[in-house]
Amino acid sequence: MKVVIDTNVYLSSLLFKGKAREAYDLCIESSDVFISDFIIDEVSDKLQYKFSLSSKAVKDILNSISAVVENIKPTTPLPNVCRDKDDNHILQLCETVSADFLITGDKDLLVLENYKSTSIISPAEFMKLF
Repeated sequence: MKVVIDTNVYLSSLLFKGKAREAYDLCIESSDVFISDFIIDEVSDKLQYKFSLSSKAVKDILNSISAVVENIKPTTPLPNVCRDKDDNHILQLCETVSADFLITGDKDLLVLENYKSTSIISPAEFMKLF
């Protein structure tokens, strides 16, 4: 199974307990998980500026993520379907890798429900499926 995890799920799974952490752990154990530089940069920025983690802590977290996911440079055209234009980068990655699932808590993405071959679901919905 191919999965893309959105920035907000990475942040929730790293900083809090709950469905996001459960979904992240399950994905890492049982799926091919893909990430892009766009998501890495978003995670880095949020950890540093929103959650005030040190540069070393951010680097350690990003290294732990990079060790278990595959970083892909999207090759498909950037779509223009999201209310939040930045979210189009997430959909571009999904299309490039033909992801089965995009796991997100972002309402701007969840309202789409699907994008091409990708089902867009919350961590809680993902856990119900598996």
